[in-house]
Amino acid sequence: MARAVFSVLAVLVSMVPLYARGETGRAYEQGLVINIPQGSTSARTTVFAVSDILSRCLVIEHVSADAGVPIGQTLQVWLITQIFGQGYEGFHTTHTLVAHPQGTFPPGVARFSVSQPIRARAGGTCQAVPVAFPVPQTHGPAVMVQARRSGFGGTATVQVALSGYFVNQ
Repeated sequence: MARAVFSVLAVLVSMVPLYARGETGRAYEQGLVINIPQGSTSARTTVFAVSDILSRCLVIEHVSADAGVPIGQTLQVWLITQIFGQGYEGFHTTHTLVAHPQGTFPPGVARFSVSQPIRARAGGTCQAVPVAFPVPQTHGPAVMVQARRSGFGGTATVQVALSGYFVNQ
């Protein structure tokens, strides 16, 4: 009986399409820092410009972040991606990332962390249906990370890590 179950499972597993990153894509990892200066509540940084990934599709699979803000402030973090060729100059999607409070250390700094699996796409070849017209927008941000805190006082720092892979479609 166990042999029959194993054979069925082997057939089911072999029918699932697998993506071998080494064959059709290139792994991607990047770390970046967002500094929010005193007197400001938010800041963002561009990870990729449109011109950097116009002919490729970037698939982001995981985002993590470690942030420090003055005690009493809270934090929000977003990943913003753009896919081109949707029938207009690009389609921005804002992915809200969950920032978990971690306590206060060193003294005077409230720590937050993000560790979130995600399936976000950005670039010029990510659309599901091929388009028959040129993409008019070839400048500006394609992937951004934005952070916002609840107060103006002191400074805040957010260290972000992104990982995924490129797909040439």
